[in-house]
Amino acid sequence: MKDLNMETNLLYDSSTFSRNRNKKYKNWHKKIYSNTYNSTDYNNINTPLNYLCCDFYSSNNKSLIGNPMAVQEIRLNPRPAGLINKKNDCFFNSVMQCILSLHPLTSFYDSNVFNDNQKFSKSFQDFIRIYKSKSVVNPSDLINVLGRKIFILDSNQQDCHEFLTLFFLHLYIELNGKVNDLISSLSEFDKKKQENFIARTFFGLQKSIVICGMCNQKKEKIEHFSCLTLKLENSIYESMKSYEKEEILSGDNAWKCDFCGKKNKTTKLMQIVEYPKILIIQLVRFYSHTNKDSRKIDVDGILQFKNTKYKIVGYACHSGTVRNGHYVSFGSRNGEWFYFDDEHYKKQESIKLNETDAYVLFYIAL
Repeated sequence: MKDLNMETNLLYDSSTFSRNRNKKYKNWHKKIYSNTYNSTDYNNINTPLNYLCCDFYSSNNKSLIGNPMAVQEIRLNPRPAGLINKKNDCFFNSVMQCILSLHPLTSFYDSNVFNDNQKFSKSFQDFIRIYKSKSVVNPSDLINVLGRKIFILDSNQQDCHEFLTLFFLHLYIELNGKVNDLISSLSEFDKKKQENFIARTFFGLQKSIVICGMCNQKKEKIEHFSCLTLKLENSIYESMKSYEKEEILSGDNAWKCDFCGKKNKTTKLMQIVEYPKILIIQLVRFYSHTNKDSRKIDVDGILQFKNTKYKIVGYACHSGTVRNGHYVSFGSRNGEWFYFDDEHYKKQESIKLNETDAYVLFYIAL
């Protein structure tokens, strides 16, 4: 694959899976932000990926929270700055550089007015404004505020995708979001997109289908997603194809049919019904606390799915082992690429996208 000279943001993360998790959030990253390809219990098909949906409004002011469409008129793509790493913060820094390259998100938070109860949002807004004015930024104030609820911000190495999940989750909850909102139809999905900026920007809609091998009856479930978790293939495009590929489930993984009551060989399908404006992809690289799949993958600069075409705007990579690694990132700011490694950053004439250690990727619809 040729070098791609386009707007991109690459994050490398050197964290390991967090240990000693708070039980309250133990499995949220699995339910909330990713849709795993591994069907270990398809009898739970009725449990949708619905925890991130929320309503943006404010009864105390006339901010853009009450009119999220207005933020689409504003585009903030801040110039690059480094982020100080005080202790094992590279997972945070790499994700944050990627987030700061997502102009719809940074524009929304920079332009809104938040009340005193929205501490995460206000701190994130303050951080964005400081970032715009300096060449090197100390993120400690933001980390301290986020750390009150994001338990993995404990000065240990962590997984960048898990932090990303919890970061968005708590922003949503803080903005009067409903943790258990259910989007199970196209009409509900359209309504939610009209009501809320995050749903309109990050949510897609997918259909899960299981077909009983005994009676041939099928069960369908529509659910929204905010991130796709994909098998590691040779390229992102191949990983996406694998995601929607027919899969045969048997043994303990088979679905117990609601119609005949039998648990037999089952055919499983996943179909993307509607793609989000910003597509986030996590590649399965880590297995338990000790194993990592370090194979290289080609990152497709452009992805085309049905009527939706995407451009890569960022991806995170992890180098090293599960217990001893490092995250860095490449990000695009106003059409120029920059390499970020904590407080250090450097302009890149082009980004080589073949044979990468990509872990989390960000695509924006054209």
